[in-house]
This record gives sequence, structure tokens and C-alpha cells, in this order.
Amino acid sequence: MVSSGVWAGKIPLEKAHSLQEVGGGKQTMKQELERIGYLGAMESSFSAMPIAAHFELHIGEENCRYLFNISIAIRLDNATQSVVHWFWLLNFDVPRFGGLIGGIIEQGPRLESQEQKIGVVRGVSREPVSKIANQPIDSLHVKVQAYRWHTVTVIGRECHTGTTDFANRSDAMLTAAKMILHSHRLATKYSCLASTGMLTLSPGSTNTVPGTARFSLDIRAGEDDRLMKLEHELKVDFEKIAKNEAVDDLNEGGTIGRACTVEWTLDAPSEAIKFDEDCIRCVYESAKELFGDEHEKLTQAMISGAGHDSVFCSKVVPTSMIFVPCRNGVSHNPAEYCSIEDCRNGAQVLMGAVLRYDMLRAQQSKS
Repeated sequence: MVSSGVWAGKIPLEKAHSLQEVGGGKQTMKQELERIGYLGAMESSFSAMPIAAHFELHIGEENCRYLFNISIAIRLDNATQSVVHWFWLLNFDVPRFGGLIGGIIEQGPRLESQEQKIGVVRGVSREPVSKIANQPIDSLHVKVQAYRWHTVTVIGRECHTGTTDFANRSDAMLTAAKMILHSHRLATKYSCLASTGMLTLSPGSTNTVPGTARFSLDIRAGEDDRLMKLEHELKVDFEKIAKNEAVDDLNEGGTIGRACTVEWTLDAPSEAIKFDEDCIRCVYESAKELFGDEHEKLTQAMISGAGHDSVFCSKVVPTSMIFVPCRNGVSHNPAEYCSIEDCRNGAQVLMGAVLRYDMLRAQQSKS
């Protein structure tokens, strides 16, 4: 997503180039791009270089010409210079994007578990996908799930595990554990998500009660307001938990120790994103054409739980997304797998959606 963020003008290039590798390494993105020969000189911008191909197709009695803007590449490092020059050599135009319809694996288990083939990414509603065709425009706007990434730091006091009784401990790890459990319970209450993927302890010794615990907190929701309500309540409750006050029965059955303090750092916010209603309808109609009478059974109206390039691209161009199943919901992993049949279905729906959207644009340009 960093690349598309730069391309859409939402992430400064210098900031993107300065990002460091995970795991404590010091290598920056710019250094790595340079190492592998991907650091280019062309500007990465949707306005200066949209990186699209212009094809002409003659169809129908009126021999109408339709434009197919097919996304070729979006690269932070602008390594697509040769691609653009190739288009120019073939006398292809490089126009502004007319729309972007992306196809991708779901990165989750819902389609596979329900034996469905296509996800029409549209929002939080669980209504049948066929209702898309007749819904008002406002209800068709798709939300890619809003999220906020935080680093939460709990500061206590390190002490010896054998010589310090429970009542005299200011245990940062125990306090952090209560906070993580509470984030799960509170997110469940508000139909949100809360996850912790990183946890570091200091000083990091078997016989030392940690004086500092630092953990990531990823919170997500379908609406910005609901997400902010969750965050506010978590901040209030984390302060209480740090002071050993009673919250959600977290102290039941244990010994109350000494207080800790808690600090929050916002690492990455992303608001809920609305997709384009025309693009969504084109995806739905294409899936309906492919599956015929079984389209209701084989398609699902979905919300995008993960961030995608489409999040940033939707800020500057009409956008929608198509999901296909992946085995066991696994992605970004060597075990990631999408069957040939599902790849074919996704490509067919994508092609049909692009054709429909392009014809829609042609009709709109005449009116």
C-alpha cells in the first residue's frame, strides 16, 4: 500500500523511502530498492504518470470506440519507465485513469467456508448481493474497513521474581496482558476487531518481572464513528487497568499489585473508504452473467477487512474490488493458494466489469 499511497499523493515519497525494515533492522525501503535495481527517476504520481494503457476496440453497428484503461503497474520506485516507453513506441496513448477495478484473493476464509466463488466488495451489510442492483446510490458506497494502529507502552518497575511478592510488584507484562484481553472483549461488544501482533518486554530475563511491556494494537471497524468510540473506551479503561482498578472482572482471582502507567502512540490511521457505486454494479452484473441462475448462491456482498492499493487509489479514481477464495484464508505466506478455477472466475468477472464500466463511461460522455 505504500506504493499506491505515494502514487495517490497521500504519502510523501521521502517518508516512504525512509521506512525501515521490520525486525529491528536498519535497511530503508530506498536502500533496498536501490540494491535490487528498482530505484528509478520518473515521478510516481496519478496526475503526472498514471501508467495506463489505451486500447481501441471497434464494436456494434455504430462502430463505437471504447477506451479500456488497464492498470499495468504502480511502483514507488518508478521502475516502470521501460513499460511506458514501450507504449509510446507502439503509439499507444497514456491517459488518465477512468476507473480501477481490482481482483485479488480474499485473504480470509469466508468465501471458501461458504463454498462461494466471488466476493462483491461493497460494505458491512449482510443482505443478498442481488439487492445491489436496485439500492439507492448512498447505500451502495462501499467501506473498506477503517483501522488504527497503535503502540501501547506499559511502564512498571522491574524486580526479582523470587524476592518480590505479588502485592509489591508493578508488573508491566501482567498489566499488558489484561489490556490485550480487554481489547478483545470490548471489540467483540462493538462488533469491531482488536489484535496484537507484536509484544516486547524489558529487560527480558526469566527471573525478572518486566518493567516495560510494549505491544501493538490494531483496531478495525466498518465505520469511523464506531472505531473511534472503541478507541476512546479502550484508552479510558487502559488507564484504569494500569491503576489496578476493577475493569471487566480482570482482577478476579488474582493479587492486586502496585500501579503502572500507560502511553499510547498512533502509528497509522486509515479511515473507512467508500468505493464507486457504478464500479460496484458493473462487478455485480458481471458475476451475474458468469454464474447465471446460481449467482445468488455463488456470490457474496463483502466488506474489505484488509488494506489494499485500492484504498489509496479510490481517493483519486472510481474504484471497486473483486474477491476470490483462497485456501484456508491464508495469504502473504508460502502456503497461499488460489485454484485455477477461482483465478479464471475472477479474471472473467474482472473482464466483464471493465467492459461494462467502459461502456457506461462511453454512454455518459455522450449525454
